[in-house]
Amino acid sequence: MIHLLFLPSAFAGQLFGMGTFSNTSLTGQSDFRIRYRTAERLEPNFETTHPHLHDYMEQIERVNFLWTKKDFSFGLQVDQVGLYLNKYILDDVLKYSWMLHDSTVKFPFQDFLVVPEKIFLNRKFGDVELGIGDVYGSFGRGIALNIVKNTEIDIDTSIRGGKFFLSFGDTELTAITGLSNKQQISRENPNRAINQDIPHMISGSQLMIYGLLDGMMTLGVHGSVSKFGRDETLGLPGILRYEEGLDASIFGAGVELSSFLRGDWYFEGDIFNYYTEQMYSEEGESNGYIGYLSANYYPGSFVVLVEGKVSKNTERVNAFVSRDTWEVSTPPSLEYERMITEDSSATMNSNDVYGTRVKVSYPVPNMELTPYIALTALRDLDTAGLHFNHVPETILHPVVGMQWFEHEKIVMFNAGFRQDIRDEGQGRDMLAHFDGEYSTHLFGEEGIEFNLSGWHFWWGGDDHNDFLTIQNAFVWRRGAHWDFTLYHDWSNNTQLQSRGNIDDENYLAMEVKWKKSNVETLRLLAGAYKAGIRCSGGQCRTLPGFEGVEFAYGKKF
Repeated sequence: MIHLLFLPSAFAGQLFGMGTFSNTSLTGQSDFRIRYRTAERLEPNFETTHPHLHDYMEQIERVNFLWTKKDFSFGLQVDQVGLYLNKYILDDVLKYSWMLHDSTVKFPFQDFLVVPEKIFLNRKFGDVELGIGDVYGSFGRGIALNIVKNTEIDIDTSIRGGKFFLSFGDTELTAITGLSNKQQISRENPNRAINQDIPHMISGSQLMIYGLLDGMMTLGVHGSVSKFGRDETLGLPGILRYEEGLDASIFGAGVELSSFLRGDWYFEGDIFNYYTEQMYSEEGESNGYIGYLSANYYPGSFVVLVEGKVSKNTERVNAFVSRDTWEVSTPPSLEYERMITEDSSATMNSNDVYGTRVKVSYPVPNMELTPYIALTALRDLDTAGLHFNHVPETILHPVVGMQWFEHEKIVMFNAGFRQDIRDEGQGRDMLAHFDGEYSTHLFGEEGIEFNLSGWHFWWGGDDHNDFLTIQNAFVWRRGAHWDFTLYHDWSNNTQLQSRGNIDDENYLAMEVKWKKSNVETLRLLAGAYKAGIRCSGGQCRTLPGFEGVEFAYGKKF
């Protein structure tokens, strides 16, 4: 039986003449998906007779509601998931191929789960805005606090508590406090062995002053404190975090200058303090720091972006939440995020790194053409954690690219060559990469799009296999309502946690999308795609591969 929380229907968005509900707007959105997942897992002694014994079905629905009336709004997100065909009988004993959740999750059904993931109330009182429930916030460049939605990589951890915002003249004050509320039900990752979330206390505030120096300068002061839950606190009320000693604090300031010395500048500095030995460095250091600088110059028709940072012991603040695949603090990485591998992800999360990035672009006059060249140079002194190297290394990464828009044609490409040069002559890791997109209008309402990307990685001095990866997609847009997409992945990366459906290295999938209107979409995907690392906004997540069939139905109402 397929469980549906709501059958989306197009009811009116605004309610008038109903007393309390007059001038009220009610909107919503449903995202329903059902997948048949083929599993590589085989049951011993049944490999030949039951090769698909552990295949199963997964059904997910996410429903969002937003009710607004003047300066008041109420939001609710409810997610549900169910597993089917995930159990079998062997020797008269019921066995599970996959458990939806473990015993820490108190829900009456083993194969079905409903979670009110997000709920909030917002109210404005003139220059004051109050939020209660699930709130988000980012201070500075996300260094002191970066609690934001990152649904592109299946991350939506909020703070369930309160948010205060005050605006008076050229000054703004924001304060947030609450307990972390991890997204329990995933849309992209398999929902298996879901366990009870252990909440963490996060509090922070930021003061922004605009219009200084005749409107040229903006000053921000910010800070945050954290107390992280441990495994031994499982089952205890999260509110107890407020009674326990702090684990970490971050305090800093940022300055933004416009039209200063022929450029636009931003500088931020933050101090990290740790109060428990679990978060100290290997050398026993109980603090850290980061300095970040960015500047934009406009010489003639050129645009020059310069970034630089120095960071020491800043990733330790994320030690207790990284297993939940989100981060409290997300400093600028200076990395090209489209081509992050197992190796370069360590530099993104390094505890001892400094360097710079320079990008020069040239918007060609009278043309929708912008070529650019960029160079990143980093010095990574960290050799622990995710690092494969045992000595410090110097990273050099030049990238070139361009964007061209002409009528209904789009051409974009990027190409680069990264070297991680290890000290003491212990070799170098190298990455050559390319990604590009081409789309054009054919005739009538017909259009096509190509997406190509590939990278070759050479390990230096490691017992790993070099690998080549290629990802391709071809889209045919048939009128305003139909999209037909063919996907092809190829990789001989032996570290991938997936295998192709054509052979071990080849993945092929076909997707058909029907957009009935701007509010209703149906999608059918059949085939397989590979596992891999995907990064967005300085956060990375390893997404699993997929083989099977997926049907999705989305509707706004």
